[in-house]
Amino acid sequence: MPITELAIPPLKQDQASRELFTDSLWPTLATLVKGKKGLKFNTIGLMVISNDLDVSSVFQPVLGLEWEAVSDFQAVVSGEEFAAFRARLIPIVSAIVFPQLYETNVGPATVFGSPLTEVFKVKIGDNKEKEDVVKEAWQKFLNGIGEVESLNGVSQNVEERTFMGAIGWESEQEREATLKKGGIEELKTSFGSLETFVVKFGGL
Repeated sequence: MPITELAIPPLKQDQASRELFTDSLWPTLATLVKGKKGLKFNTIGLMVISNDLDVSSVFQPVLGLEWEAVSDFQAVVSGEEFAAFRARLIPIVSAIVFPQLYETNVGPATVFGSPLTEVFKVKIGDNKEKEDVVKEAWQKFLNGIGEVESLNGVSQNVEERTFMGAIGWESEQEREATLKKGGIEELKTSFGSLETFVVKFGGL
C-alpha cells in the first residue's frame, strides 16, 4: 500500500526565516528527493485553517509526499544530503517535529492535488476496537458528504498510532456548504478527539 508522508515544520515567523525556507530550503529539499528510489509524488502548500480557526496569516508550510515503502523514506532521511538540509532547517523552526508516515488506501496525488485538502487525525493507540470504530465513523462521514476524493490510513512512525483521513475540496464554498449539511457535524463528533487542518497545496 502507498506510504503518505505529511511534514509540518513549525517555522519561526520572522521575514528572514520565511525567505530562507521559501527561496532556499524548499528548493533544496525538492532537488534532494527528486529521483530518489520509491518517491512517487511530492508537493508543498500552506495551512489555512487549523481546528476550524483561520491561520492563513501564519506562514505554516505543509509537505506532502508519497513513497513506495517506509524503507525508501528512511534511506533518504538517513543520508548525508538530508543531514545537511536538516542542519540548515533547525535554526529557523521553533521545535523539532518529525515527518509522519501513513499507510494509506490510495496515493495522495489526487487528494493533495485538489484546490483545498482537509486532513482529519484521530489518535487510536493500540486499541483495535477504537481503530474499527474510527474507520467505521470515517466511512459514514464520507457517505454523508457524498462524492469527494479521499484517502485514509494509519500511522507507521507516530509514537501513538493515529488514524488519518483526507478529503480534496474544489473550493472553500463547497467545503462550507457540504459541512453544513444536516448530520455532518454529528458525524464529525463521532470521531472523538479530532485534529483537523486545511491546506492549499501547489506552492508557497
